[in-house]
Amino acid sequence: MKGHTNIKVILLSLLFLILAVFNKVYAADAMLGAKVWYPYWRPYLIDMGEQFAAEEGWQYIKGGSGMLYGPIASVTANKFALSISYLYGNLYSRYEADFTANNKRIHYSGSAKTRRHDVDSAVSYILNDSFRVFAGFKFQPYTMYTEKSGAQWDLSPSPPADGRYLIGKIKFKHINYAPAIGLGYSYIINPYIAVGANLSVLYFWGNVKVSMNTIYYNNNDWTTPVSHTAEDFTLNVAGYGLNVEPSFLIVAGNDLFVQIGFRYQSVWIDGESEGLSSDSKINDMQDYLYGIFISCLFRI
Repeated sequence: MKGHTNIKVILLSLLFLILAVFNKVYAADAMLGAKVWYPYWRPYLIDMGEQFAAEEGWQYIKGGSGMLYGPIASVTANKFALSISYLYGNLYSRYEADFTANNKRIHYSGSAKTRRHDVDSAVSYILNDSFRVFAGFKFQPYTMYTEKSGAQWDLSPSPPADGRYLIGKIKFKHINYAPAIGLGYSYIINPYIAVGANLSVLYFWGNVKVSMNTIYYNNNDWTTPVSHTAEDFTLNVAGYGLNVEPSFLIVAGNDLFVQIGFRYQSVWIDGESEGLSSDSKINDMQDYLYGIFISCLFRI
């Protein structure tokens, strides 16, 4: 918890520092507010599990959904604009799976909790009343904690006598970076309502550190463990992605603006593992998030 608190303090301090300096030096038009986003997440560890760890059941783990929230700020001077947002929150899910892998019949049930940070910054150049181009940078550290319990039965020679119960915990710690370039569009419907959209492409890289711990029991005894396995490794990842964000902007009062929109981000990823007995390449993975957001901004 302390590490996550430090990240939040640093990012919030940086946000307000950038706003204050830019506003002071360039006599900019500044806005400050808050944003709430409720995304659904489909993690790339699903594809990792299908290719790499079928018996662990990662391919059935769900990223889940939850609320991310935090401050946003923007400043505009002449034809340039700077914006930054920091969202933080938790995503939750439960899952259950009954499948066959490595000559075993397996049943798992479990839960996942993901503590997520999402920092998004951009510098824009305003082309005209409708269009702007921008370059941005995303920083997305997050940690997924999963717990599972279940059973395995060998399919030969004589199930279920060779079965065993298990309890496992897995921690996936992600650090991701993504520079992006894009195009923004806006159209004023009337003095109180405007519509807009941002479209950007991004290059994604980072890593996920995986820590696995599993305790096994005989099929007729939950009280005495018969074996324990623990393994750590790192998967380095890189790929390309797309971000789409249509929205409505509403003038809610003097210097008060409300933005309601939808955000979709998808990344196609390849990875290579470190720390295993034999390194493995895992290709053609996909990670995506989508959900509705609402922002409130006040001109200061």
